[in-house]
Amino acid sequence: MMLEIFQDERQFGFGYCDDPQLAINETKKIHRAIAVIRQQVSPAFAEINTFIHAIYLTSETQDGSCFLRSASNFYLWGAMFVYTHKEHTIPYYVGILAHECGHTALNIINSFDELVVNNPQELYAAPLREDNRPMIGIFHAFFVLSRICYVFNAIVQNNSSPYVEECRERFAVVFKKLQDTHNTIKQHAVLTDIGRRIYIGICELWNFD
Repeated sequence: MMLEIFQDERQFGFGYCDDPQLAINETKKIHRAIAVIRQQVSPAFAEINTFIHAIYLTSETQDGSCFLRSASNFYLWGAMFVYTHKEHTIPYYVGILAHECGHTALNIINSFDELVVNNPQELYAAPLREDNRPMIGIFHAFFVLSRICYVFNAIVQNNSSPYVEECRERFAVVFKKLQDTHNTIKQHAVLTDIGRRIYIGICELWNFD
């Protein structure tokens, strides 16, 4: 079922994490990332604890083709897929956890509301992918980028974690993508009432016009 869903993406491959030692080491990092979120950003931890029931470790594809870095899916609700690598840091996994939990949370709302009503054939530059995406994909990116920024910013503001500096650097990169995505949505999105309320809430959080 997982492979069928991911093959529908066409843009990405899917590799299994079949290195036992790598799996052990990266699992420790992911647990540490969850602990950092629990200690530093309790509302984000509560959401992860509620919505995410399983984390599957993945790896690059054997042929070196483009592969999933992280993923969640409406049809595999509660599951998160995370690409593992020995060079990944704790803040890297903090960002991935915030990212995929954000998708999972928004999928709940998206299950009963369209959020955007743009023609799905209309494609726009995406902040997290090289291929252009329909507006619902851009809206999802806007939502999860805001969640990532919220988590990194909280860690920076608390200033009590050993990962503050890396979180500050990652926040700056993600916030620029959030700003760019905001401009795309502001110019082109046609939103439902619920979609507009979400959009306005994010704009107010980050003082966007």
